[in-house]
Amino acid sequence: MAYIKLRNVTFSYDQIIDVVDDVSFDVEKGSYTCIIGHNGSGKSSLAKLIIGLLNKKSGIIEIDGIDLNEKTIDDIRSKIGIVFQNPDNQFIGATVRDDIAFGLENRQVAPEAMDEIIHYYAKKVNMEDYLDHEPTRLSGGQKQRVAIAGVLAMKPEILILDEATSMLDPKGKKEVNDLVRGIYENEKMTIISITHDIEEALFCDHLLVMNEFKIQMNGKPETILRRSQELVDIALDVPFTVKVVNEFKKHGVNIDEIHTLEALVDKL
Repeated sequence: MAYIKLRNVTFSYDQIIDVVDDVSFDVEKGSYTCIIGHNGSGKSSLAKLIIGLLNKKSGIIEIDGIDLNEKTIDDIRSKIGIVFQNPDNQFIGATVRDDIAFGLENRQVAPEAMDEIIHYYAKKVNMEDYLDHEPTRLSGGQKQRVAIAGVLAMKPEILILDEATSMLDPKGKKEVNDLVRGIYENEKMTIISITHDIEEALFCDHLLVMNEFKIQMNGKPETILRRSQELVDIALDVPFTVKVVNEFKKHGVNIDEIHTLEALVDKL
């Protein structure tokens, strides 16, 4: 049974144009799923539907066998943590410590138990030395790592990243992506990453491509990323390593399973 299941989900902001149009897909427990698409393709609206921040117009959304509705929304939200595009919008506390503590307070965690939890998750995101710093004085990548720590401290079963690296410079983007991959590999948490960064697709288990508010491609990344022209036609690119592999093929050199630049170098 799928851990997250969407069937024929439709949503409209104005009841005229459907910005999520008859979308169906499954997410397996413990998997890393990327949903990519150009700006305005409907992918962020889809993330908000899964967590119940938006109400679907029609269709079915199930999380761990529970139908998402008004009666179950609190139970479902307790299973999901979400990190948004702009970390500044998620900061509540005056310090990193206060910010991580905020979610714990909402979960009514005993004050005497908080400090150990805060230090544990700050260390996990390599921000333990910054617990008494003001969040506004951190770099973009550091801010996003603190936002992830605050979400992880609430021990969700599902982590949703809604364009979590889109406002970061290359260094910050790498920091966050490396962190997320580490969480996935070590915690086996179910992760859904909403992104327009095609490079991230190299690291996921399953890839969904949205275009014009629909799921246009659905499958393994190594299969979808071979469809280079189709991706370009819907305003997406293909990863640099895929371009390199395609150039080698033109010259009679076949390279099959490539996931990273490092793997490509090793293969050659």
